[in-house]
Amino acid sequence: MKKILVPVDFGPSSESALKIASEIAKKFDADILLVHMMGIADGFLTKESYSGNDGIYHLKLVEKKLTDFLDKDYLEGLRISYAIKNHRFFDHIDSVINEQQPDLIVMGTHDSKGFEEFFNSTHTQKLARNTSVPILAVKKQMSQLNTGKAIVACDFSLESAESFKTIIDFCNALNFDVEIVHVNQPSESFKSTHEVENKIEKFATHLQEPYQKALIKINHYDDYGVENGILHVADDKNADLIAVATHGRKGFAHFLLGSVGESIVDDAPVPVLTVKM
Repeated sequence: MKKILVPVDFGPSSESALKIASEIAKKFDADILLVHMMGIADGFLTKESYSGNDGIYHLKLVEKKLTDFLDKDYLEGLRISYAIKNHRFFDHIDSVINEQQPDLIVMGTHDSKGFEEFFNSTHTQKLARNTSVPILAVKKQMSQLNTGKAIVACDFSLESAESFKTIIDFCNALNFDVEIVHVNQPSESFKSTHEVENKIEKFATHLQEPYQKALIKINHYDDYGVENGILHVADDKNADLIAVATHGRKGFAHFLLGSVGESIVDDAPVPVLTVKM
């Protein structure tokens, strides 16, 4: 991991995201890039692209806020840069990601809103379907990343193998104790024990030995919904992180654009990591 992107609006959620990002950056020796969206006009907010005293004033004001925002003891020694864009954040964050190529996005969530605004627009729905950048959502009250227990939700589909490995690498690097959770629902997606075991065996054949070891601890949980099952297991295990491995358009949209993702991010008292292949 070389670069961590942190969207900021200078609020408490941004502060929490920056704290968590700083811990991860120290562990991986990664750069941190802060991004703030002005929402004034198209393009970069520079003297060349935004004319007049008002534009220069707003630019200087934001630069001052960023400087003050970065004046933190816990950031000492870290490599930190920032970018200021004029776009509305939630409409154009995909272009920033494509431009900067981060390895992780650490994003603060605002109370019960979760990812709702982030995934409302057409642009960001396209991002959610296509970006492979992992997203770590953190609550605004968080001051540090506890690296005890990580609950990894997985459906053991072969398409999710790569995202599963990304999650395991992330958890191992931060010394999490990983437990896998598979939620079985009383619906047409229900799988018998025999079917689930066969699926796990096939899934394991697509993993190298270090990743196969993560399959030693699998929690099979029956619940009326995937999100409820994940949250219940996380609560029972006193988890410090929930991670979701998804695949393709259907999988990622199911977790992040539908009720499942919103429920997990909104209701989980711990950070939620989502990774798409």
